[in-house]
Amino acid sequence: MPNGIGNIKVVQVKLSEASSNKGFIKADLSCLFDIYCLNEHVFSANIEVEILGKASFLKDKAVVRGESIKMGAFAITNENLVMVEQTKSKLSTFYPSIVDNILSLTVGSVLTSIDDIIDVKSYMSLFVNQSAQHILAMHRTKIENELFNSFDNGDIQFRLEDCFFEEKVFAVYGKDIIVRDQQLVCRF
Repeated sequence: MPNGIGNIKVVQVKLSEASSNKGFIKADLSCLFDIYCLNEHVFSANIEVEILGKASFLKDKAVVRGESIKMGAFAITNENLVMVEQTKSKLSTFYPSIVDNILSLTVGSVLTSIDDIIDVKSYMSLFVNQSAQHILAMHRTKIENELFNSFDNGDIQFRLEDCFFEEKVFAVYGKDIIVRDQQLVCRF
């Protein structure tokens, strides 16, 4: 998104065995999804994300992490479009303030700023003219890619600590991990 940032915060995770894929775990994530454009909060929603994957125990690193990750359902459960009214107001006042700032820029900077203005205008108009589900669908690929990258590079993993007796024992003698009663269970 031009001149903007999106944040997703996972607030709850429910684990279960995936019924369709043997050996896979299903994680239902309840998340808060916020979008900011030009430092203004323009969109907020609660989203549900379903992830399928395998829990893997890397004994040599004493780490539990997800592998073979696949995305499942991806939906908005509660949207907050109160921000749309603020966005409409910002759009109506947006251009005069930018034009004032452009006067002090070089020619190259002016052309870049004009491109940014056009991109921001078309992007922000989505919040006025489109459904929340369309906005989420537009960002889904980016969200998925960030999530996959986080799993691949080890950002999302659990390191077993020597200072906790149970974790130390599992790190030394553990075999694998399964899901039982919506919890990860370590097997020996």
